[in-house]
Amino acid sequence: MKNYLSFLLALLLLPVFPAGTLAAGLTDAETPIAAGETLFIKKMGVNYRTAPTPPVYADDKLLTVSGRRLYRLDAKTGDILQSVALAGATMYTVASPTAADGKIFVPLDDGVIQALDSKSLTPLWIYRDPLGGQALTCVLYEDGYLYTGFWNAETEEANYVCLSAADDDPAKQDEEKKAIWTYTAPGGFYGAGACTYGKYLLFGGDDGVRGSDGASRITALNKKTGAFVSALQTQGDLRSETVYCEENDRFYICSKAGFLYRFRCDGKTGKLTDLASYTAQGGMTAAPVIFGGRLYTGCRTQTGGALLVLDADTLEEIYTADMPGYPQAKMTLSTAYYTRTGKVLVYATCNAPPGGIVLFTDKAGQTAGDRTDLFTPPADAQQYCISPISVSPDGTLYYKNDSGCIFAVKSDGVQLDAVTRFLQKLKAFLAACAARWDILFKRRAKQ
Repeated sequence: MKNYLSFLLALLLLPVFPAGTLAAGLTDAETPIAAGETLFIKKMGVNYRTAPTPPVYADDKLLTVSGRRLYRLDAKTGDILQSVALAGATMYTVASPTAADGKIFVPLDDGVIQALDSKSLTPLWIYRDPLGGQALTCVLYEDGYLYTGFWNAETEEANYVCLSAADDDPAKQDEEKKAIWTYTAPGGFYGAGACTYGKYLLFGGDDGVRGSDGASRITALNKKTGAFVSALQTQGDLRSETVYCEENDRFYICSKAGFLYRFRCDGKTGKLTDLASYTAQGGMTAAPVIFGGRLYTGCRTQTGGALLVLDADTLEEIYTADMPGYPQAKMTLSTAYYTRTGKVLVYATCNAPPGGIVLFTDKAGQTAGDRTDLFTPPADAQQYCISPISVSPDGTLYYKNDSGCIFAVKSDGVQLDAVTRFLQKLKAFLAACAARWDILFKRRAKQ
C-alpha cells in the first residue's frame, strides 16, 4: 500500500497541462502513436491560393474559409453543414477563423475582420483597416477584445489592431466596427500572433526592409490603450506567434533569420528584459511548444528541415532530427500517454511534398530523434504544407495542404486503460486547482 501511494504521488507530481490548451500547442487527447488512419479527405480548393484555411475544431465541428465563404464541416465525415458568403477572401489561406464569445471572427484580405454568429453564421459586423493588408495573422480573443495584425509588403506600413468583440448594433449585419486602437509599423505583421500578459500585449513583426535579416523588434503595448510600453531589438522578420511558458515565466518567439528568442516581461511595468537567443541552421517560423522543460520547434536546413529540441531555460540544444521539409507551422504536442510511458508525442507538418504529418516521440533524457511518417496523403493530394494541426477530444488530427484538401487523421485505436485515465484526470484536476491558485496570486502581484 505504501509503495502504491508513493507511485500515485510521483504521478501527481509529473508536469501536466489541462485539456483545451491548444493555443499553446498542447493537448491531452489520445492521438495516433504509430499510424494514422484516414477518417476523411475533403477537397475544398485546387492550389495554394484557393486552398482552405487550416481547419479549426470548435463545438464538435470544423471551421474553415475557402474562397469567399466560411464553412462549418461535420468533424466525422467532412460534409458541409453550413456555409455563408463573406465580405472578402483571404489570398493565401494562412490565418484560420477564431471561435470565441459565441462568435466566429474571420480575418480577410484588404485589412478586414468579419464577425459572425457562431450558431447561425449570421454576419454581425465588419472592421476595415485604413491601411488594408493581407490577413496572415490569426485573431487572438481575450476578455471581449480581439487582437491581430495585417501585412502589405516587406517595406510597407501596416497596423496591429485591437477591436471590441461586441455586436454593438444587432439590427445591422454590416455594422462598421471601429478599432479601439491601432499600432502602425513598417513591414507590418506576418503570422505575428500576439500574447497577453497582465495589462500588456506582446508581439513581433517584420523588419521593414527587403530580405529577412534586418533589425526587428519585439513590442509590448498596453493592451487596453495601445500605448507603447517597451521593446527589444532582434534580427530578421519575426513571423511566429509569441509564446508564454508558465513553467519558467518566459516568452519565446522565432525569426525568419534563424533565431529563437527568449525574454521576460515585468508584470508591473511591462518592461521587456533578459533577451537570449539560439541560432538555428536556417529560418524559423514555427512557434515553440514547451513541456517539461523542453522546447520543440523547427527550422529550415540545406537538406530540407529539422526538429529542434532545446532546454527551455538555457536554450542549449539537446538534439536535432531531420524532417522531410521546412516545418513552418506550430507543432502540436500530446501528453496523453505521458503518465504511463514518460513520453510525449510531437506532430508536425512540412512545407514540402508529400505534405503529410510526421511524428516524433520524446522523453526526459532522450538525445536523438525518434521519427515516424505518421500520415502520407494519396498521390493526387500530395503538396506543400504550412498548416498547423487541430485536434479533437477523441484524438483526431485535422489539417490542410496546398492541394486544397482538408485531411482528418484518426487515432490508430490505442486507448488508455481505465486506471491510467483516472490518474490523468485526477492529476489534471489537481494541476488546474494549483494553476488557479497560482494565477490568483500572480494577478495580485501584477496589480
